[in-house]
Amino acid sequence: MDQIDWKACAHRVAQLVSCSELDPRAVRFLEALPAGTPVGIACSGGADSVLLTLVLCSRLEFDLKWHLLHFDHGLRGRESERDARFVAQLADGLGLPWLCERWKAPDDPTEQAMRRARFSFLHQALKKQGGSVLCLGHQADDVVESILMRIARGSGAAGLSAPRPCQVVAGGMTHLRPLLRMDRLRIRAILSEADVPWRVDGSNQGSRYLRNRLRKDVIPAWREVEDRDLVTGALLARDRLEDDDRALEAWLTDLMEVSDLAGADLDLKILEGRPRALVRRAIDRWARQLPGLSEISRAWVEELVDFFHCTASTCVSAGRGGKVTLTDGVFRYRKLDAGEAGW
Repeated sequence: MDQIDWKACAHRVAQLVSCSELDPRAVRFLEALPAGTPVGIACSGGADSVLLTLVLCSRLEFDLKWHLLHFDHGLRGRESERDARFVAQLADGLGLPWLCERWKAPDDPTEQAMRRARFSFLHQALKKQGGSVLCLGHQADDVVESILMRIARGSGAAGLSAPRPCQVVAGGMTHLRPLLRMDRLRIRAILSEADVPWRVDGSNQGSRYLRNRLRKDVIPAWREVEDRDLVTGALLARDRLEDDDRALEAWLTDLMEVSDLAGADLDLKILEGRPRALVRRAIDRWARQLPGLSEISRAWVEELVDFFHCTASTCVSAGRGGKVTLTDGVFRYRKLDAGEAGW
């Protein structure tokens, strides 16, 4: 690989990217961090994460300590190794500390397994540096693809408003997505004009994974039959869904204390006559903290919501380990005794 002057690349990119193209919420979050705060940048070596790295490192108002983090899924042989070397050279060229890890992938890993492994590495690596803020290169086309994937799963406002510009996730980590307002074509146009190289993942051209199939087949067909700009519409829908989700969360918080949603009993009498969406959120949040109910189905939650609105006493199985009863607006979770039947 030819020697690349990455600092010059960052300077050229800075001349081409306007402030209005970055998501203002992610930018404000970064600007508010104390000087010297360690912040991770997830970098695959692809166009999106390369532009993200160069944009962040070229903005003088970000007086932060960047750490470049690369996760090698180990599924593409020498190409994966070249990706890792490319990211290491990018980091060295910008004078950034970096860390790469190669995954010992199981046979035929799922998209979900790969995602879990990647974020486990990113979070652990960042925590070792004393950081809790991770910047990701998701962009506008990812919003379109994610909405379609989540519609198929039956997601509500919370799921359909992902990926978010600023998102607090499990473990106290904050995910930031400054490029969420740019689409794939704009990102590549900037890099090409600035004469910046990037790595191409050949597996993205395959049809094995759902996201690839949507990108190759569904979205192009959608664009052919829709006169409006698909990306602009998806971004607007995502923003509104996030606003709706936050409004419902705030309303539920006004009505119920956090302690009301913890423990074995859930008293929902205060939600009688309120919209179904509030009842669903309360039951979902309560059920997720119960022992043995970390993996709950949407159908099971909807069943409890239905029973609540019917105002009838009932008993519902809660897996092999317990059951839930509803009496006079109060849900109660009880572990099954030895010999009692569950699912």
